[in-house]
Amino acid sequence: MGGGTQAYGINDAGAIVGVYMDANSVWHGFSLSGVGGTYTSIDYPGASVTQVNGINNTGTIVGEYGGQDVLAIGGYGFTLSGTTYSSPMDYPGALMTYALAINDAGTVVGYYIDAAGDHGFMATPGAVQPSLAVTLSGAGSGVVTSAPSGIDCSAATCNASFASGTALVLTGTAESGSCFIGWVPSSSLCSGYLGTPCDLTLTGNTSLGATFQPTGIDFCDVPPGYLYQTYIDALFTSGITTGCVQNASPIDRRYCPSEDVPRNQMAAFIIKALQIAAGQPAGGFTYPTTPYFTDVPSTDPYFSYIQRLKYLGITATSGAYSPDELVTRDQMAAFLVRATQVKAGQGPEAFTCNGGVAGASVSCATTTPYFTDVPSVGADQFFPYIQKLKELGITTGCGNGDYCPSEDVARDQMAAFIARAFLGLH
Repeated sequence: MGGGTQAYGINDAGAIVGVYMDANSVWHGFSLSGVGGTYTSIDYPGASVTQVNGINNTGTIVGEYGGQDVLAIGGYGFTLSGTTYSSPMDYPGALMTYALAINDAGTVVGYYIDAAGDHGFMATPGAVQPSLAVTLSGAGSGVVTSAPSGIDCSAATCNASFASGTALVLTGTAESGSCFIGWVPSSSLCSGYLGTPCDLTLTGNTSLGATFQPTGIDFCDVPPGYLYQTYIDALFTSGITTGCVQNASPIDRRYCPSEDVPRNQMAAFIIKALQIAAGQPAGGFTYPTTPYFTDVPSTDPYFSYIQRLKYLGITATSGAYSPDELVTRDQMAAFLVRATQVKAGQGPEAFTCNGGVAGASVSCATTTPYFTDVPSVGADQFFPYIQKLKELGITTGCGNGDYCPSEDVARDQMAAFIARAFLGLH
């Protein structure tokens, strides 16, 4: 079997165990169900090298594993019962632990090496425990700790093992000058959100990331140098947004720049921006109190903004507004162009384009396309609005000559749209 085979143990049933070397000169354990029987290769999970030394009459196997040449440098002991590996056997203070034999009661004997030399030991191993690996990322710094204790991580990556089913609470604590952004991936592992503790039940080996960034000027998750920082900070300073997590301190305040914008939030952004552009308080507007839409009752927290949006003619929707649907870039063009018309004191649809010719005034539907993926009004009903948005300098597209009309609008992109359209930033 392989490039070299050595048999180390046999039980009363004739089952044999040992090691073999494969074609790549890597050692593996093996079991053989008797002379002329079936070979089974044995590799401790995650180990580079595995050695099997003994087997008792219940079929439990004992050996050790390591990262390089276990035959020369050793590693950790283990047992294997059926398909279940024990947790690593690492004698306290040992440099290497060799597990050599196991009796029918499950007691393991072997020897370990420490700074004083070689010593024998006898032990009863436990069941394997799942491990949690936490990796810190980002340009900031901080510490991740766990309750119950085990994880205390300030280095790039740290690991700890817990009993299967352990309910863990992980906490990220930023150091001075940094803020804790959140967990990666938050949606699939943690019930905690952003900078809140992560509630995690460990049932198997799990990896989790924690991101720390330098503290932003206005929002923890908008660090200095962030692509949309100027726009986001302008929205905060002007009073158009308070972020997705409000707090008096920027260390605990968040904007959630990568989250997509639903139609209800979009209404709030635009109405607040119109108010600020007119020199009025963000919330100082009137609106009809009878609901326009069947799915936006007067108790909805965005009711006033959506009512105002409809009253001003910025949305042409009737019946249902679908407040939780995400806004796409082509829809955003229509909302913004109509809103800039209202800002200028003109009808929402009373706009024209110049088609790239200064002073010209023609129907936007007849102009030469600015973006390759929005070729005509026949291809995209929002073509005229996208053309006008480009001429107003509110968009330069998504790159490579495209506008990406069907992509959802993220909150950082929304900040750029709003700041250019209503605050004069370009």
